[in-house]
Amino acid sequence: MFRFTIRDVLWLTVVVALAVAWAIEHRQLALVRSALQIEQAEQRMAELRERELRGGVILTPAPARIRVLDRGGIERSRAKDE
Repeated sequence: MFRFTIRDVLWLTVVVALAVAWAIEHRQLALVRSALQIEQAEQRMAELRERELRGGVILTPAPARIRVLDRGGIERSRAKDE
């Protein structure tokens, strides 16, 4: 049977506390990073919309699928990436 001293329990407490603190900090950093990326994307879109209003660039929504007709006239849809 194992016997633990108070010193062993205190070391275990320190290790667990550090692991929990690291996990909390890591999660908060990931949330902040995601929020920053969203904010940057929104700022970029606002800049592009402003340029579009001034006539510098035209924004058009890209279709998610492209219609393709084969030789028999049968429609096949495929992803834009393909």
